[in-house]
Amino acid sequence: MILNLLRNIGAWFSPRRYVQFGALGALNSRFLQASTGKFCLPVMNCEACALAWFICPVGVARNALAYQTIPWMFIGMLVLFGIFLGRVFCGWICPAGLVQDLLYKIPSPKIRFPAWSRYTKYVVLALGVVAAAWFLGSESLLFFCNYCPVAAVQVVLPSMFQYGDWYIGVARGVRFGVLAMVIVLSIMGSRAFCTLFCPVGAVMALTSKLGLRRLHIKEDACIKCKKCDRSCPEGLPVMANKGSVLHQAECIGCLDCKASCPVNAMKPGLLPQQSG
Repeated sequence: MILNLLRNIGAWFSPRRYVQFGALGALNSRFLQASTGKFCLPVMNCEACALAWFICPVGVARNALAYQTIPWMFIGMLVLFGIFLGRVFCGWICPAGLVQDLLYKIPSPKIRFPAWSRYTKYVVLALGVVAAAWFLGSESLLFFCNYCPVAAVQVVLPSMFQYGDWYIGVARGVRFGVLAMVIVLSIMGSRAFCTLFCPVGAVMALTSKLGLRRLHIKEDACIKCKKCDRSCPEGLPVMANKGSVLHQAECIGCLDCKASCPVNAMKPGLLPQQSG
């Protein structure tokens, strides 16, 4: 039993895992520049965290939308990122994805989210980010940052420990309620936050439809074992998308499907091409 567990752990540490752990450290490594004396847990990335090198895209959008202006340059950068890299950030770099992958390894009853549930993150993007900031302002409790589980872990919890401020009002109650829900769902379902709630993932999904990268399935080599379907952390029907797996909005570009193929029937490439 222990030997099998060690084999499973060893198999889990693919090149993608090394990149994810490297990104976790690199994106949250401002130890020498955290002059405020605050300590942020190096788990994910929130712009309010003293250790984070980069700001959250939602924070950038908030600063513009709260003044009822559209951040065209930032939108253009996201579109270009999606065209050339798709959702590789979600699959290989985002520390939130790594944390969810680790949570999903905890033994528990497992569930598959229905296909329609993938659209809830677009509702969060439209209402919780754009509409809330534009019409109500970024201080509104309805704005995403004010109940974001990433901010709760990286900013609110460390601040409570540092200052001994354990008061739980409505705002904090909502924050920690959402955090608890996301943790439970991430243990039971693969990448729950990415699939159901993440507005950044929603933006990247929209732009990835314009992407140049493809993952073609060679029909003459495919043995229809559907191991690629079972390996997909997003629960996508990989085998059914013979022309272009990476072109699907929900595909995070992890390439787990390619790694699971026993006959090496999946071939990365650019632009559409005839499969086979």
